[in-house]
Amino acid sequence: MFEKDNKSINWDLLHNYMVFSKYGKMRKSANILNISVSTLSRRMEKLESDLNMTLFRRHTNGIAFTEEGYRLAEYCKILDGSIAEISQAMRLTEHNIRKVVRCSIVADIARYLIIPHLNNFYKDNPNILMEMDTSMALVDLANEDWDLAIRFSRPEKGALIVKRLGSTRIGLYRHQDMPLNSGDSIPYIGWHNKESTFLPNQLTQKIENCTEVLRVSDFAEVILAMEDKVGMGFMPDYVAKQFSHFIYVDLPGIYRDVDIWLVVREASAKAPHIKRFISFLSDIFSEFE
Repeated sequence: MFEKDNKSINWDLLHNYMVFSKYGKMRKSANILNISVSTLSRRMEKLESDLNMTLFRRHTNGIAFTEEGYRLAEYCKILDGSIAEISQAMRLTEHNIRKVVRCSIVADIARYLIIPHLNNFYKDNPNILMEMDTSMALVDLANEDWDLAIRFSRPEKGALIVKRLGSTRIGLYRHQDMPLNSGDSIPYIGWHNKESTFLPNQLTQKIENCTEVLRVSDFAEVILAMEDKVGMGFMPDYVAKQFSHFIYVDLPGIYRDVDIWLVVREASAKAPHIKRFISFLSDIFSEFE
């Protein structure tokens, strides 16, 4: 009965009718719809024309629904309830779906800066799951399925958004109970990585009198060896601050100030859960600096 030549109902007109049938007043309904009374009146006339039926009786005291108008109003109540249920279901679905942030992070940044604050992030964002890669491999964000990376080097190309998070000083540290006498050879903890671009190797080459006492492949081993006073090790200042008994060895030029960069794939940058994690990172590094 609510069709004319199998023509579908105009949903915009029906929405206007739903509002009017709910409140029963043209002016109030027009205000809610943010349109003029005359516009609402024209739309109601258009709906009547499309349905080929009379929905209202207009008289000097106002507007009254016809029998067909009442019937359509009842259908509108059912439709309004269904829309509300759909909206609620979608909100619940959105709330229950876990969003994943895939992030490649320098291991010691993850261990000493990100993970200690992660519980607070999860309290505010219970439906976000962090997936971290803390391997030494340099992830190609432009061609691999990762959302963002935190690095000590700034990328030069690719469909990427780059932001400087802060900076750190990488220098030589020793245990406070490890003696350091003038003229003694400095016992240092070396790395299996022998690349000339590897920063600890560059800094070690500047020390005039030093002896390698241990060679490791993981930063955690540097910490353990320093705890046992095996030797001295290079580390960022944000790591050294976690250990009150580690003392900076102030040798001229034996340090490097390094920027910390956040690199985000353009395809991921606009996602709400990625934005929330970037905001979380910005808060951490604002306190750090």
